[in-house]
Amino acid sequence: MKKITSLVLLALPVLIFLSFFIFKLRLDENLDNLFEYVFVWLITLFILSIFAIKLSNTKYKVWLVISVIVSIISIIFVYPDGDGGGYGIGFDGEYMTMWFASLYSIPCIIYFIVDFIRNRKNKIS
Repeated sequence: MKKITSLVLLALPVLIFLSFFIFKLRLDENLDNLFEYVFVWLITLFILSIFAIKLSNTKYKVWLVISVIVSIISIIFVYPDGDGGGYGIGFDGEYMTMWFASLYSIPCIIYFIVDFIRNRKNKIS
């Protein structure tokens, strides 16, 4: 399950990249922005899922559910701001998405390291 999820998290951004940058698929500007935000989150989740392979199946499923929820909430929060002309602070939506993704990545990586050390300590004992 872990490997399939990682491959799906890799395949989706590749499809988005191919459709928008190689085949020049153009939609409404707002939808283009939305796909950019989804692209950033999928790349982030793919990189994190490589580290998450060391987790047990239940911890991996919980991490995946929490990751999807956080990414959806982030996209919902960032989407109305879009190009910096919406509500809230006037940052570009892509930068805000990268900011949220990086903020989410830090505790995830710390959690993966702590879990790895605990599992290694339990194996030694």
